[in-house]
Amino acid sequence: MITLYHAPGSCSLAVKAALALSGLEHDVKIVTKFEKQKTEVLIVLHVWKSIQSIENYRKKYPVSTLVIALTGTDLYGDLRTHKNILSKLKWANRLVILQPFGLDEIPHRFHSKTRVIYQSNRLKSHAGLKQTQKFKICVMGHLRDVKDPFRTAHAVRLLPPDSKIEVIHLGNALDKKMEMRAMEENQLNDRYTWLGGVTRTKALKILKGCKLLVHTSKMEGGANAVSEAISLGVPVISTKISGSIGLLGTSYPGYFETGNIKELAKLLEKTEQNESFYQLLYNHTSSLQPLFIPEREKESWENLLLEVNLPKKARNHKRYNSCLKVVKLEEKEIIPKREFTSISGLEKMDKRISCEYFYDAKGSELFEKICKLPEYYLARTETTILNKKAKQIAKLFHQPPDVVELGSGNSVKAGIILQELLNRFGYVHHFSIDISPEVQLQGCHNLLDTFPNLDICAISGEYLEGLDRLKMRNKKPRLILWLGSSIGNFDRNKAVYFLKQIRNRMNINDKLLIGIDFRKESKLLVDAYNDSRGITANFNLNLLIRINREFEGTFEIENFSHKAVYHKKKGRIEMYLLSNRDQTVQLEQSGKTISFKKNERIHTENSYKYSYKEIEELVENSGLNFSHHFTDPKNWFSVNVFSK
Repeated sequence: MITLYHAPGSCSLAVKAALALSGLEHDVKIVTKFEKQKTEVLIVLHVWKSIQSIENYRKKYPVSTLVIALTGTDLYGDLRTHKNILSKLKWANRLVILQPFGLDEIPHRFHSKTRVIYQSNRLKSHAGLKQTQKFKICVMGHLRDVKDPFRTAHAVRLLPPDSKIEVIHLGNALDKKMEMRAMEENQLNDRYTWLGGVTRTKALKILKGCKLLVHTSKMEGGANAVSEAISLGVPVISTKISGSIGLLGTSYPGYFETGNIKELAKLLEKTEQNESFYQLLYNHTSSLQPLFIPEREKESWENLLLEVNLPKKARNHKRYNSCLKVVKLEEKEIIPKREFTSISGLEKMDKRISCEYFYDAKGSELFEKICKLPEYYLARTETTILNKKAKQIAKLFHQPPDVVELGSGNSVKAGIILQELLNRFGYVHHFSIDISPEVQLQGCHNLLDTFPNLDICAISGEYLEGLDRLKMRNKKPRLILWLGSSIGNFDRNKAVYFLKQIRNRMNINDKLLIGIDFRKESKLLVDAYNDSRGITANFNLNLLIRINREFEGTFEIENFSHKAVYHKKKGRIEMYLLSNRDQTVQLEQSGKTISFKKNERIHTENSYKYSYKEIEELVENSGLNFSHHFTDPKNWFSVNVFSK
């Protein structure tokens, strides 16, 4: 049994939550007072008005599950003025907010147990823009001071005489004074009509027939009227408050400052007179509709209840402990044993082996050890930057993005980003694209150990093939992660080409996050690729062990040594395997013989380093746009966010 307690004013939210939970096959009971009812989970809507019920529940069931939803004025008002609320938040197993910007109001110590659940609507949007003679706008909300209910009425008085804007105001007057003001405005303002309280069915019908919703609140947790307007395809003009920004996004052009009548009047006039601006509002709100579908709310509640270990008898029997899906882009093995295609490089004058073949099981194990070495500043510094900036990166999205990781490794750094996104939105989908299935699956399992309910799809294949697979998945924004300065393995022209290919596969709301190593003092760079413990040397030499295994080769590993040098002019680390003597190697499987002279080199890897100016040129030449640039205090490494 799940009990939903709602305080006055939270009935609509309670009904929506109950519908979502009932859809998950839970028994749900809505109450307005909690005393001694037996329940497995209590979900409380609006903490300040529910303190007595919270205390009664915790006294009766000290270890049972408590979920507190901060729905409006308790988040933006009561939390600041009633300090004893914090003690009640400590009792909660989970906190729920209605939009991600609400997280900024909650003390940081509670962030890990806070989840975002958008209020859904079973509403059908009208097809396209309304072509009507009149420009009707709707104001929805009871007549309370926090709603600033007459702001729109005052603003339309400032419009030009030829404006066709008419205001329809829906909402009950909660006191006699407000009722008198509404009736007076009705009489004196030809552009304003107050209809009082109406049924929800009638209210939605009126809203659907309007060109705009105007939302004038001074504070909101996540206004139901705004989500309903979005679902119906009605653009919104709103005060620039956190609760609205969390629903509409930071880049939404339809905001005005709270209480500013002149600014609101100018915005209304612009919306009526400028068709392209109205189209812009319409397109933006329409793109947000997937946020408010019932299936999404249901999934969010299900994930939350699974996190708090609702007993099996009361939960949906969907197996979330097996939420890893594996997709191979080809029927054959991604790297067949004897399809080491770069082997031909050993027959050239300047011998080489592609660095993509470093990462068999042993190579991946050695690379994880490299990342922990004191000399290898790259992984340590990139991780530090991500830890400091992950929250800011998460705020770039106003809805949960799909996270796409190019080259998964152990996925530790991806986990930093995922944690902040989960804190902000409650759930995300993760896609791992990697050419090495063994390494990839280990990284995915590492993530599932940390985030048991994370939905992961492991796509085994080339990066671009994987991105092709995902491009048309849905309209959700994506955060594409390419970490570890992997871009440094491309020469500068190929890096531009590859970024162009990624850009061609990005949608307009996608972000590309890339770790890029800076140029710096030569010794620091060389030491990072030539550690004192010899682990990097073993990593490099493992290529020869792999060739022996897969091509029946006769490389004698002790006859080769590792060498790393920095080419300052080209701005790159060059890694080689050096032949210590004249020697001949047989490749029995292919019937080839490879000869080496003493000190002859096999080129295995380049790692290009960039100045800030070179990063700018890289972005410009690839057609991407610079969004954000983060670095460490020593300017050793950078994390960059690009957009299409």
